[in-house]
Amino acid sequence: RFRLSDLNANSFHRMKLNGKFGLDGFEADFDSIGRVYANHVALEFGSNNTFVKNDHKVDSLLTISMKADTLAAAFDGMNLQCRGLRAGNQSFRHGACIRQAQS
Repeated sequence: RFRLSDLNANSFHRMKLNGKFGLDGFEADFDSIGRVYANHVALEFGSNNTFVKNDHKVDSLLTISMKADTLAAAFDGMNLQCRGLRAGNQSFRHGACIRQAQS
């Protein structure tokens, strides 16, 4: 179930969305703010996932998991370079990330 009206800050969590998709050679330029590049990114959405946090079970939420083999971002005053980055609904895990302040 998906309604365009679900795309707002108060009700996006009501969407029922399950599936996977990948991005290869993703690049985004945010004009004067910065840029992001990823060689390969896999995203997985799930409305039927559950997870446990501090002995409390949470279910029926929209969750997103991400895996990126290479991710580079340059924003005003900061560079970020990662490989093997993984973030998801079960836990936050990462590969190697280097953050550098720009001078």
